[in-house]
Formats: sequence, C-alpha cells, structure tokens
Amino acid sequence: MSASSLSSSSLGAKDHPSMIQALPVLDTQDSAVSDVKTRRFTLLHKPGLSLTNSLNKCWFHASLHLLANVPMLREYLAEYPVSSAPLYKDFRKAIQAIIGHLSPSLVSNFFEKISAFNGVNNRYGQIAVPDFLEYLWTQLPDCFKSIWTPSIRKMQCLKCNWVSYKNSQDMLLKVYIPTHIGKNVSLKDLIDYNFINAHSEPSLCGHCHVNTNQKTVWDFIPNLVCLEILRVTERKTKSKQLRWSKNNVSISFPTSGIHLPGSSSSFRVIGTCDHRGTLYGGHWVTRMYCKSNTWYEADDLKNRVTLASTPGVKDTSVVILLLIADTLLK
Repeated sequence: MSASSLSSSSLGAKDHPSMIQALPVLDTQDSAVSDVKTRRFTLLHKPGLSLTNSLNKCWFHASLHLLANVPMLREYLAEYPVSSAPLYKDFRKAIQAIIGHLSPSLVSNFFEKISAFNGVNNRYGQIAVPDFLEYLWTQLPDCFKSIWTPSIRKMQCLKCNWVSYKNSQDMLLKVYIPTHIGKNVSLKDLIDYNFINAHSEPSLCGHCHVNTNQKTVWDFIPNLVCLEILRVTERKTKSKQLRWSKNNVSISFPTSGIHLPGSSSSFRVIGTCDHRGTLYGGHWVTRMYCKSNTWYEADDLKNRVTLASTPGVKDTSVVILLLIADTLLK
C-alpha cells in the first residue's frame, strides 16, 4: 500500500504527541478573539444558496458548498473580515453569500480570482474537488490552519523498533482502496486498512540512519476531519501505458457514531462531495447535513438545493467525507 502523503516534520520518541496537539491560532489575527477550534458550534438550519452550472465549474460550486457547511469556518469568516492573503476577501464574500442566500455574483467574482487554477492532473477528466480544496489550503493558510489541527502519525521502524512521530499539515487524510477488495466495502474496513498498523514506503529511521520499512498508526486525529476516498488511480494497460482508472466500489458507512484511531471522540458526517459518472463525463455534487436532521443535495444542474437521502448506503460516488466530533456540536 502506498503511504498517505505527509507534509510533515518528524519528532523523536521522547516528544509526546500531547505536547503538539493543541496548536494556537496563528498570531496574524486579533488575540482578543478566542480560538475557534475550542468552541461548540451549531449546524446550518437550512442549506445555502443554490448555484447554477456554467463553464463546467461543478467542482468549484461543490467545494464551496462543502466549506460553507464547516461550522468553524463560518465563525472564523464572521470574526475576521481582513487577512493578508490576496484571495481571502473574495473567498469570504463567496462563502457568506452561500450561507446568507446573497447574490450569486459574489461567488462568480471569486471564481474569476481563482481562474488560473487548472487542477493537478485532470484524473477525473476535469478539475477535482480534493485538488481545489488543497489549493485553497495553500492560498489561505491563516484561515484554514486556524480551524484545522494537524494529525499525528506514529511510525515504528521494523528493523530496530525505534518510534517517531510525524506531524501532518495536510488538509485531507487520504484513504486508499485495497486492490483486492470486492464490489462492496465498509468505511470501517477502509479505516482499518489505512490507519491501523499500516505499512509505509521505506523512510529514514532516526535510529538506524537508513531507509527502513515502517509500521504506522494514527496517534492523534483532530475533531474536524476531511477524508478523501482515492477512487481514481493510475493503472498500466496491456501496452504498459499509464491510464487513469476509477473505482466505483460501493462504500457503506453510518453518518454518526464513527470512531477513528487516534481519537476518543465519536464523529458524525456533516458533508460529502460526490463524483458521479465516468472520467469522460462526470459531475460533482455536495450533500449537506443540517440542524433539522435532514440531508440536502446541492447539484448545480438543478435550479434549487433539494432534499437528499442519507449517504452511506452502498455509496458508489462519495469521494470526500467531512466529519466533526459530536463534542463540538451544541
């Protein structure tokens, strides 16, 4: 199995993870405002503004609808009207337009500001939602790193048993689908495969001072988690050419009572982004959970946000899962 990519710093075994779990809000904002990661929040009472597809930008609309459903982000944007990041002003207006059912032109204005973003590798046949989310993460660091806490992975050398920790700055936790899987799989099985006693590619051992195989487990998972199900991967054709291939395996998961390694919290799903169709004609939509215990779907091919069935029932299209700990909700 390929290891999840980590933009990380390595910590020695003597550095206990509890020393780095509680990261402060960046000093770029007013210190009088309390840390938005430590409060309790309410979900949206109703879904946000309906957006209309144009210029094949369903990926853009789906991403913003998902982010509008993040409680910490909504409060952060309400409290911090300015930032040094060039995109922040228009990003803030776009999200608040969705939340407040304001003019869709505010969303269109933000699209013009990010029009230079062309995706990463076109693996979905178009720009992918996870790539755009990670792009925003890099462009708006003060905003996102103030509401997202890094996860921590424990690494153990299989040669000398030396233990180290890696602090991941990634927004998305990558979830690989095993190659031997059948037509159906549970989210729990995927979590076990990826996050419990997984084996990474050889990496430098701080004790052996050579690249060795490492056993990895997640030692700390924050209370706001965004999982990316890696449905599209490269495969070799008979002529040994590399081609993108989409895995439509059905994934079953509950929307509450989810437990993740590295956390004692119970999580619930409050949003998903789904890619429907093929790599040659696909479409992105977002499903959102609101305070009325109701699921809604934002599909920009429709003229309004609609009621949706609960996700997780042999789900063949889910790519992004947004989870929040129950302890953060009022």
